Amino acid sequence: MVELAREARELTQTKLASLLNVSQGMVSKIEQGLNSVDDDILRKLSRVLRYPESFFLQDHRIYVPGIGFDRNRKSLGVKKRNSIDAKINIQRMHVQNLLSAVELVSENIPRIDYLDGNLSPEEPEIVANAVRQYYKLPRGPIENLTKVLEDSGIFVIETDFDTDKQFGMTVQAPEVPAIIFLNKNLSPDRMRFTLAHELGHIIMHEMPSPESESQADRFASELLLPSDEIKKDLLNHGINRMYLQNLKDLKYKWGVSFQTLVKKALDLGIISAKQRQYFYVQMSRNGYSRNNEPDCGLEKEKPTLFNNLLKLYKSELDYSDIDLAKVMSLNKEEYQSLYSNEELRPRLRLIANSGRHAV
Repeated sequence: MVELAREARELTQTKLASLLNVSQGMVSKIEQGLNSVDDDILRKLSRVLRYPESFFLQDHRIYVPGIGFDRNRKSLGVKKRNSIDAKINIQRMHVQNLLSAVELVSENIPRIDYLDGNLSPEEPEIVANAVRQYYKLPRGPIENLTKVLEDSGIFVIETDFDTDKQFGMTVQAPEVPAIIFLNKNLSPDRMRFTLAHELGHIIMHEMPSPESESQADRFASELLLPSDEIKKDLLNHGINRMYLQNLKDLKYKWGVSFQTLVKKALDLGIISAKQRQYFYVQMSRNGYSRNNEPDCGLEKEKPTLFNNLLKLYKSELDYSDIDLAKVMSLNKEEYQSLYSNEELRPRLRLIANSGRHAV
C-alpha cells in the first residue's frame, strides 16, 4: 500500500525517503515487505502521503489496468502512467469496500464466447452487431450507452487523469464487476466512443495483443454506427460533398465526433482519402481541431451506478460523508473532492440477503 500511495502522489522513492527523513533503502524494503512499519513511520506516511493510517493497513491485491497497447498512453511518462494506475487501483478498492455490504441485482455482460463460439476479435464489426442484438437495442443511434453498460453491471466512473492523453481505462478483477474509468474532461462524443471502445475490450480481449486497440476502435465504430444504417444516412446527408453543417446534423443524431463519421465514410468507400483531407481543411478554417469540435447540442451522459451506491449508504444505511471516507480509507477532503459533488439518483433498492443489500 505504501508503493500505491507513493505512486498516486507521483513521488519517487528518493523523494518519499527525504520527506520521511529515512533512507531510500528503508522505503524500498518497506514497499517490498521486508521491513515492518512502526507507529512512528505510519504517522509520517499518513502525513506525507495524505492518506489516513488505515489506508496503509489494507490488504488488497493490486492489478494492472487496461489492455496495454494504447498509443496515447505510451506517450505518457512512466511516473504519470504509474500515477494513473495507482489512482485507478485505489478507486477500484473503493468499489470493492462498498460492495462488501451490497451486491448487484444483475451482472449481465456479453463475453464473446457467450455470444457465439464462432465469433472472433478479428471480426469486431460482427461482434458489435451481436452485442446490439444481445442488448436488444433498437435500430438507429444508441440513446444512452452509459445506461446500457450500467444496467448490465458495468461500473462507469469519471475521474481526473490529470492529462488529456488518457481517455479511459478498464479494470477487471475477480473481487469486483468490470469498471470503466473515464477522463472526466472528455467531450460528450468522445466519452461515448471511449465507452464503446472499452466495452470492446471487455467483451473481446482476455489477453492483449498488438491488434487489441484497432479491434476495439472498429468495434466501437460499428456499435455506435451500424454500417447498414449509417451508410444510408451518410449518403442522404451528402457526406461525399463534405458540408460541415451536414456533419453537425449527423453528429447530433448519432452522438459521435466528426472524425468518427468521416472515418466511417472512408471505411465504407463513400469518400476518398483526398475528400477526408479536405474535411480537415474545413475544420481548420472554422477554428476546429480533431480534439476540439463543437458539441452540436450533445449532452454528456451521466453515470449513476456508483453514485447510487453512495446514495444507498447515505439514505438506507445512514452513513455520513465522514463514515464513507473511513470505508474508503480516505481523508474527508479527498473523499469530497472525488465523490461528494456528484448527482445522486435513487436507482437502487434494498433486499434482505444475509445482511447484505442489493444494487
